[in-house]
Amino acid sequence: MTDIFLEDRPSSKQGCLRLILMAVAIMLVGWLVIKGFSGKASAVDKDNNNQVEDGLPLDKGGTRTQGGAANQTNPAVKPGPSGPDRSAPLLADAKRFYEQQDFQHARSKGFAALDMASSSDGRRQVEKFLGTLHIEMLFNPVPMDEKVDYKIKSGDIIGKLARTYKTTSELITKGNDIRDARRIRVDDHLRILSGSFKLLIDKSDNTLLVTLNDRFFKRYRVGTGEFDKTPTGTFKIKDRIVEPDWWQPNGQKISYGDPKHLIGTRWLGLNIRGYGIHGIREDLRDTIGKQMSAGCIRMLNSEVEELHVYIPTGTEVIIQD
Repeated sequence: MTDIFLEDRPSSKQGCLRLILMAVAIMLVGWLVIKGFSGKASAVDKDNNNQVEDGLPLDKGGTRTQGGAANQTNPAVKPGPSGPDRSAPLLADAKRFYEQQDFQHARSKGFAALDMASSSDGRRQVEKFLGTLHIEMLFNPVPMDEKVDYKIKSGDIIGKLARTYKTTSELITKGNDIRDARRIRVDDHLRILSGSFKLLIDKSDNTLLVTLNDRFFKRYRVGTGEFDKTPTGTFKIKDRIVEPDWWQPNGQKISYGDPKHLIGTRWLGLNIRGYGIHGIREDLRDTIGKQMSAGCIRMLNSEVEELHVYIPTGTEVIIQD
C-alpha cells in the first residue's frame, strides 16, 4: 500500500540542515555570553582598581562620579562655593538701610555680611561698602558706637579736646560741621570719636587696613618699597604734616610745590627715621599697588588726605611681609 503521507515527512537532508542551524545558534549565543564577560572584565581600571559603569568611574563606595573626578561624597575633596556669595542678601539689606540714611542698621548689616562672605570677591564688595559708610559716619555729626556726646564747657578748645579723646582737631571740626575751631560756644553739643585706630600694612598685597577698636574700618591700596626696602615691625605715627617738604636721601630739601617734589600733599611720619605714609605726584599714580618706592608707603593724595584727617599721632602701625 502506498503511504500517502510520505512526502510530508522530513527528508534526511532537511534533518541535517536543522542540526547545523541549531549548532550555529548555540555557538552564537556562547560567543555573545563570552563577549559580555570580556567587556565587563576590560572595564576594570587596572591602575587604581576603580570600577566603571557606563564609562564613568565609581569610587570605592560604589558612587558614580563625573569625568573621572571624585564627587562630593569623597571627604578628601571639598566642593567650592557656587552661586551668589552668601553675603549678598545681607549686603543688599545694608545698602537699603544706607539709602534710607539709617546708618546704624546699615553698619550692623554690613558687619554681618562681612562675617558671612564666602569668596574674596564677596568680601571686597562688603569692605568697599563699609569703608564708604564709615567715612560718611565719621565725617558727619551722626551717631556712631565709638562716638561720645559732649557738651562744651567754659575754657574748652578743640585742640585740648582732641588730646583728651586721642583724636585729631581736624576730625572734631569736620565731624561736627565746625567752620571755625576758634568759635565754639559753651553748651554746644559735639560728637567726638573716642575709639582707637590701628593700621596694618601688608607688603604681600600692598594694602593698608584700618581697624577701629579692632574691627574692620576701611582698606586702602598702597605702594611699598622696591627690593623689600619697606621695614617690617610695629611702629607709631610720630608726626602729621600738611603740604610737607621732601628731604631727598642725599639731604637736599625739595620744598612743597617744586616740580621735583615727590611725596604729595600729606605726610604721616613713623617713629623710624626717614619712613612714613605719604601722597604721590600725579604722574606716579601707577606705582600704587606695586613695590616701587624708596621704602615709604605711598597713597593717592585724595586717600592720604582722608586718612590724615582721622589718624592721630601715636596710632599703632604694623608692617608685615
